[in-house]
Amino acid sequence: FLEKNNEANLEVVQLSHKKGGKKTKADHAFDEAFQSFEKKKQADADNAFNLGDYPAGLKLFSELLTNSPEDPENNFKFGVCIFNAEKDKNKAIPYFQAASKSLKTPSEVFYYLAMIHHLNNQYDLAIGNFEKFAKISSSSEIKKMKIDRKIENCINGKIVFASLASVEIIH
Repeated sequence: FLEKNNEANLEVVQLSHKKGGKKTKADHAFDEAFQSFEKKKQADADNAFNLGDYPAGLKLFSELLTNSPEDPENNFKFGVCIFNAEKDKNKAIPYFQAASKSLKTPSEVFYYLAMIHHLNNQYDLAIGNFEKFAKISSSSEIKKMKIDRKIENCINGKIVFASLASVEIIH
């Protein structure tokens, strides 16, 4: 029942709070049921994420962020789902940026931001985010993710783009 009527039920609770009235037993019962539903949805979303089922994660994290848009962990996981399931990786940027403001967010948030900037040929932004990732990650993680090589690729990309800018086409 709650899953199908989640938005309608949320509106009812919001309306009862806006009226300034005291919560009834029904309000408390609904709050408990809604919290239980949200915990299950969080568990389902986390499970989809952990299994690499990014399309399922997209739907679930999107719903969770509707009720709690500032949650850094869900912003990060939603960004990862977008990065892996969507063609347009840029859609993930606002979620990674929101997540990056929290100390609780995994260092990989900077890795993903760097990768998106690299794909967009924004090499300075990519290098900056790769360096942030390296600064707060373990040496084994840096080695595993080949951060030094990715920074080299960005530097080479800058050189290639600079040389392309000076090419003159003559008819």
